Amino acid sequence: MYTNLEPVRAKLLKLSEGKSCSHAYRRALVKLLRQHVPFDAACCTTVDPETLLSTGAVTDEEVELIHDGLFEYDYVR
Repeated sequence: MYTNLEPVRAKLLKLSEGKSCSHAYRRALVKLLRQHVPFDAACCTTVDPETLLSTGAVTDEEVELIHDGLFEYDYVR
């Protein structure tokens, strides 16, 4: 188990203070998290606060393959 999270926290804070666009930030965030947290796939999206619809996402290919099904599940059912 990862016991000292301070270096990871410092990297996340530094990343959040950068001047990159939202898309570049999300790509860098997923890359950084992947170095410290094991996961199979990622989807990092922005959401319109009025409609709660996704306005753009950074996704792994595995998620992209099932993306339409996820939207159908969330919004049609």
